[in-house]
Amino acid sequence: GNYDIWLYDLRTDTERRITNASAQKNPAISGSLIVYEDSRNNGDIYLYDLSTNTERPIATSSAIEMSPAVSGDKIVWTNYYNGNYDIYLYDLNTNTERRLTTDLALQMDPVISGNLVAWTDYRNGNGDIYLYDLDTNTEAEISRESTDVQAFPVISNNKIAWSDYRNGNSDI
Repeated sequence: GNYDIWLYDLRTDTERRITNASAQKNPAISGSLIVYEDSRNNGDIYLYDLSTNTERPIATSSAIEMSPAVSGDKIVWTNYYNGNYDIYLYDLNTNTERRLTTDLALQMDPVISGNLVAWTDYRNGNGDIYLYDLDTNTEAEISRESTDVQAFPVISNNKIAWSDYRNGNSDI
């Protein structure tokens, strides 16, 4: 068997299968939009729209795309291409894709809330949390601990939380 994406509606107390082709995993949801990793090719990002009951590919390059997140009309994911992990964005309003990170180090685990994108970034040798503001097209380092890892960010509105190992324990 393969992983599939399922949806449970709390209002109607019903469950339904969203996908049924090869293997899909790591879903994220915003409103009526579900994004997920799909392995029918080599690791792609797909979108399922609950309002139209339609599926469509978002990122299907020869690279491996993973870890999608969605907020409103914006989708972000990690893209592994040419031996490098970067963060990409797809805008559903303009149907355009763009690369948000260009540093040669590892960038992964993107999250998005409105026009703010956060991720784990290893450009300083250990994991730090970075933020990209889509309104101003600016990037900023949010956390930087000299010797330990900060990773796995989550974001909502103007607040970011993450796991932090600076005291020898994984803390939030």
